[in-house]
Amino acid sequence: MSYLAARQYQLSVDAFQQLINLDTGAIRPARIPYAKALGGLARYDEALAVINQYMAGTKNPSPAGVTLKGNFEFAVKAKQNPAPFEPRNLGDNINSVYPEYFPSLTIDDETLIFTRRLSGNEDFFISRRDSAQPWQKPGYGRTHQHSF
Repeated sequence: MSYLAARQYQLSVDAFQQLINLDTGAIRPARIPYAKALGGLARYDEALAVINQYMAGTKNPSPAGVTLKGNFEFAVKAKQNPAPFEPRNLGDNINSVYPEYFPSLTIDDETLIFTRRLSGNEDFFISRRDSAQPWQKPGYGRTHQHSF
């Protein structure tokens, strides 16, 4: 297994740098994985530069290369213009010791759907409220029938 496949991005970048130091041309066929490793370290400007080198050196870029270019362009812009993010604790019925993310409210503001990771598994959770009540304890999203 490679460093990149094992998500050991720094070791992967170090190996690519050694390759470049030995032979600058040898990196040409490895530019996509090199860019992925840089991206894994959130070094998006560098990753984009590597992908741009790849794109400039090929007549028919791979779909993976095109996708990575778009992803890194987005990441560079997002890093330059971060969106405001102010998470709020919604109380013990919603927030727990487990990671919770991707919250979404229904248009009536009375149903909250979010993801919670338990023991390495992710699942959707759904909680309801009315305007006068706090959020109810959530249930598993996959075990309920809903019409949205």
